[in-house]
Amino acid sequence: MAAPHAPEEGKKAAAQYVSRIQAVSERTLSIVDASTMLKSKGITGKGELLKSLADEMGIIDIRNVMSGPPNALSKVLTSDIAVPDWAAFTSDLTKIFDAVQAEVHSGKCADYIPILAEQDPNWFSVSVCTVDGQRFDLGNIDQKHKFSIQSCVKPLLYAAAVEEHGLKRLHRHVGIEPSGLSFNEVSLNSNQRPHNPLINSGAIVTGSMCRNDLDMAARFRAFNKLVEDMAGGQKPGFSQPTYLCEMETAWRNNALMYFMKAAGVFPRNSSPDAALDFYIQACSINVNSSIAASVAATFAAGGENPITGKRVLSPVTVKSALTLMFSCGMYDYSGEWCVSVGLPAKSGVAGLVYIVVPTSWVSRCTVRPWTPTATACVASNSASACSIPTNSVSLTRS
Repeated sequence: MAAPHAPEEGKKAAAQYVSRIQAVSERTLSIVDASTMLKSKGITGKGELLKSLADEMGIIDIRNVMSGPPNALSKVLTSDIAVPDWAAFTSDLTKIFDAVQAEVHSGKCADYIPILAEQDPNWFSVSVCTVDGQRFDLGNIDQKHKFSIQSCVKPLLYAAAVEEHGLKRLHRHVGIEPSGLSFNEVSLNSNQRPHNPLINSGAIVTGSMCRNDLDMAARFRAFNKLVEDMAGGQKPGFSQPTYLCEMETAWRNNALMYFMKAAGVFPRNSSPDAALDFYIQACSINVNSSIAASVAATFAAGGENPITGKRVLSPVTVKSALTLMFSCGMYDYSGEWCVSVGLPAKSGVAGLVYIVVPTSWVSRCTVRPWTPTATACVASNSASACSIPTNSVSLTRS
């Protein structure tokens, strides 16, 4: 009597089987599919993470991902990421980049040394790195288009010195207020100290406190390693021609150094001559906008590099560095910048500007624009990039 019902029972069992298969497939991802999903959100280089989440067949159980510690994949799956609509964001940024490249032709390359004067003024790039490691680059970012970091190294020198000595000891030798003067002004504050660490005099002093127990070669290697860690493992270069040009023409910086030596600014255990040499070495580090954005993203993420997850700087160091970048990072243009843009930033004479949107703010990223015609970049390129919610942006233009 049961026979007539067998086909119906068979269909029901088959439907249940298909339903179970579909449920399993919706709970799993292959490593390839997961990698594609991350890439669509601007995240690459997570092969080891995905392997650690997968079984021996290369299949990732989404339930295990969601129940474990937060990671890049779980953030993408839940849209709990700095820029969820990555496609729209990169599209908007590309439009801004194209508009700036087409419309902005003012400014000129710095010409106080030949290597800067000889840069192509048409070089232009923009890079973004969010606190979740989402990255996007436009323009000239290849090896050929690396450039000296110049004054954009000053927040890094400051961070290195604070990490080594602490805020209290460091600020016995350098102030913390905007100067309202030119970046290379031969002047000290009322306490006979440089006004802040982001002008030349202040950066020379903070540099004098960076691993001055080491010989010059080891000292530079230690600082270069910090830059590399902040860049998420991307290796910066070094421009020997820039270093030599700067040393040959460092009359103003030599004047600052002797002026501060006479005023007793330098720590007792430091050599002023070595401090100036080290400062010029640091300014001669070569980067591109992509490296610079990753460095800035470490500031945006409170001292942890979002690409490697490595803790590089303490939150105390980051807080102080970002405060100085906000108030002093654009020199005697800082007040105008604070009013019109309102974000921590640093500019350099080679054309680089980096902008940081800390994680506690509305959006979380860093922007790095670069162009050798830095004057035009400060006025237009960086402000345009900041109008899009991100965490760290780097703009450069020659």
